[in-house]
Amino acid sequence: MLTDERLRSWLNGNQPSRERLCAAVLALDRSYSNIRPRRPEGGPDGGRDMECRRLGEKCFGAVGFRNSVSDSPDDKKSIKKKFRDDVLAARAADGAIRALVFFTNVDLRPSEVKVLERFAHGHGFTFVDIYMRERIRMALDAPEGLSTRYQMLSIELSSAEQAAFFSRFGRELEDLVRGRFDRLEKKLDAIEFSQWKTGCIRSLQLDLTFHNYIESAHDAPEHFRVALELQSDLSTGHRGMTLGCRDAFWPTGRGRFYFGTKAFYWREACGSIEDSWVECPVQAGGGLVGGVRVHLNWHPVSSILAVEFDGLIPTLHLTENLVERIRSVRFAIDDYVFIDDGFSVDDVESYRPSLGWPEELSEEEGRMWCSGRLGWSIDFRRHTAKLAGDSAQQSG
Repeated sequence: MLTDERLRSWLNGNQPSRERLCAAVLALDRSYSNIRPRRPEGGPDGGRDMECRRLGEKCFGAVGFRNSVSDSPDDKKSIKKKFRDDVLAARAADGAIRALVFFTNVDLRPSEVKVLERFAHGHGFTFVDIYMRERIRMALDAPEGLSTRYQMLSIELSSAEQAAFFSRFGRELEDLVRGRFDRLEKKLDAIEFSQWKTGCIRSLQLDLTFHNYIESAHDAPEHFRVALELQSDLSTGHRGMTLGCRDAFWPTGRGRFYFGTKAFYWREACGSIEDSWVECPVQAGGGLVGGVRVHLNWHPVSSILAVEFDGLIPTLHLTENLVERIRSVRFAIDDYVFIDDGFSVDDVESYRPSLGWPEELSEEEGRMWCSGRLGWSIDFRRHTAKLAGDSAQQSG
């Protein structure tokens, strides 16, 4: 075989490549770790060509290659002497060393290996591992060794070997490449987010998703209110704001009414809440309705800074006729989702929005409010926001 042939002569006179080949082969055995070549380019190596750990124990490694090997008696005599010299050199370098691994491109019979092992045992080694040429060949021709074989011996992979290699490592290579792209993408996302948070916002989105779809067409309008209040604590100033909506059913022309909403957005530091209703087109009509959706866009870009939302604490207020219908709540600023949580009836209390409502509420409407805290706060320092995805394309 070509691998056997090249192990005999391909690296003639190239001791650095021989040692690197042997270190790579040793790395294929998972019982060895922390493999460190000593002086592959030449010079004193302290009685070993490499050091490693075998099952946690310190181990020395030695390499004994011959030029143009034919497994002749002279080849074997030379390698046996090299092995004995390496055993004695290792013992002189470290009197406590107990493990030795030896590489040679000379093929040895099992009986010859036993003789060498006994010599090492007689000099205090409790573990001896000898890689002769056939064992090295087997390691290099296995799927795990094909890349080392190509790199060190310039043997290209056959079609069958390519199939075996990708069958063994295809998923790992794919995961490696994907992992690198994922890390790069995260870095780019972080840079983009850092730039975004210093600018003005373009849109706000609030989605309350129902457990079940409902028919859009109703016999009569059903009144409801929703308000997402975002409030600062006393230490960060008065930066409260509210994004909300109410019902705005519209007639079908056949004595029924289509589900719809009317939205508002108000900042505590700017203007009167009564003037905060936003003119927007019909939010739903016909078919099925999956939830209450508020989606406000500014064209051109608003004067509202993204950083104004940092640190605000969200509370959701809604009328009691919506409470048991809501499955989840999602809130996004531009392309970033900051709230994406399930909603439970057990988490609500009965109190109205503290920042107010842009129109007068009757006494009955005031008693209908239920409220629940959504997470802790919007914290740009712990940014884990993800792209808003399809919710950015929905209006409602």
